[in-house]
Amino acid sequence: NGLMDALAGGVFGAPFGRRQEVNSDRLGSVYIAKVGYDTHGLANALYRLKDFGAGRSGRHYGTIEDRVKEALEYQKKKGFGEPAGVKLAERYRERCLEPLKAALSSQGVNF
Repeated sequence: NGLMDALAGGVFGAPFGRRQEVNSDRLGSVYIAKVGYDTHGLANALYRLKDFGAGRSGRHYGTIEDRVKEALEYQKKKGFGEPAGVKLAERYRERCLEPLKAALSSQGVNF
């Protein structure tokens, strides 16, 4: 058990370098925009992580605000600067709830 804990701590507990974290945020923000989600989705996710205490351990580089700023600036540089796209709630409603309602309605179940 001790060996497994040490291995897991070394692999999963090792922080990435600043460059990897910045690149991850940048690319993630562009990927989100390219697939049609809200361009501020990554920013919103990072702020939610901050609300849960992320960034206090010293394992990440910069503040959440700095990471958001960097990612949004990169996104804008790549042509995805304006808040746009489908939000997860909209996509869920469109692709899951509406078809479910239609299927249930066709069987006489209304809600």
